[in-house]
Amino acid sequence: MVNITILVENTVPLSYLTGEHGFAALVETDRAKLLFDVGNKGTLFENSRLLDVNLKDIDAVVLSHGHYDHTGALIALLEETGPKRIYAHSNLFARRVVELGGGSYRETGCPYSRQQIESAGGELTFID
Repeated sequence: MVNITILVENTVPLSYLTGEHGFAALVETDRAKLLFDVGNKGTLFENSRLLDVNLKDIDAVVLSHGHYDHTGALIALLEETGPKRIYAHSNLFARRVVELGGGSYRETGCPYSRQQIESAGGELTFID
């Protein structure tokens, strides 16, 4: 059995859910409950409550890559759920920027350092 519940996405199929630039999905199997990405901000928590998903029940977090819209709610998640194992690519903290023109840039990478994540209870495991 595999069940996937989309918790954060740009569009929403149900009028009572909130859309957000970013992504998060709960992946449930017979063996584990994994949160695949965490979205950007509070939409993860709002939609989880509305869909009756208890984030404290997740076994681990998998981060697909280090953009803010996939990692932004990570510290808040750890504060709400307690320590969690986090699986991520070793480039999680690589600098990511988007050029805005005129020589200006905006940071688009993970908004947290390794130390911040570990201090909040994240147990990082890097996968190449």
